[in-house]
Amino acid sequence: MQARAASLATRPGAAGSVWTRRAWMRLAAASGGCAIAIWLWTNLADPAPGMPHVRIAAQLQLVHAMTCFASATFMNLGALKARFAPPCFLSGSFCLCGSLYLPSRLHSPLTSGIALLGVALLLTGWSVLIVASGAIDRQRPE
Repeated sequence: MQARAASLATRPGAAGSVWTRRAWMRLAAASGGCAIAIWLWTNLADPAPGMPHVRIAAQLQLVHAMTCFASATFMNLGALKARFAPPCFLSGSFCLCGSLYLPSRLHSPLTSGIALLGVALLLTGWSVLIVASGAIDRQRPE
């Protein structure tokens, strides 16, 4: 009886349940990636001329800094590929948020390109977490 209880304690979710930590973490990663894509599309698609994006940039930077900490949780649960997400989040935040922090008079095609590179890196980081979450709570070979 104690062995069964210990087994259930290390495997979240009821026996045969679809709602495991792996499923929840994968859904959370997919939700985060979709939210960032939609948010960027609606907030940056047609900005008002001269409108500062400092608040948006600060929010994005904070969200992706916290997601780097969350990546460690993925790794602790067995999703070792999640270690590739923080570099994407940090470099993507630097590129996108850095270009948004600049005053509007300094914007050029180069800063727009850097911002797009940042968006691509952020979405790559979310994709890495989605894929990595498939390994959560799987038995690792000893």
